[in-house]
Amino acid sequence: MVVNITKKHRYGLSAMVELGFFFDQGPVQLRFISDKASIPHAFLEQLILDLKKAGLVKSTRGAKGGYQLSQSPQVITVQSIISAIDPLTCSFDLSDPLSVFWGNLNSHVNQFFDLPLQAIMDDALQKEQVLTYTI
Repeated sequence: MVVNITKKHRYGLSAMVELGFFFDQGPVQLRFISDKASIPHAFLEQLILDLKKAGLVKSTRGAKGGYQLSQSPQVITVQSIISAIDPLTCSFDLSDPLSVFWGNLNSHVNQFFDLPLQAIMDDALQKEQVLTYTI
């Protein structure tokens, strides 16, 4: 079985990772995130609105404006990002004889995604270090 993670989910998580890398450095312009994470700019503009509506990012206007995480990457969870974009759930009817199974599936998926954004950032940094290691 495969959980249907869409491009919208992938792009949203990538954008949040990029914002996480600049957490203590102030607002970041969308064009920079778009270029760095290879996300179409128009698509990112729509995604960032969902993330802002969910309270995961905040915006600053002006010449030095842009977007930044509203909380630390240690506090924001992958689950909250996925839910802000498009929740992943397996819907079921309680009268379904397999309702316990489907409920357990939802619980396991939610538990898996209940990790901090920082963990994803650490994985990305570690992969980058492995790829750039030379002798």
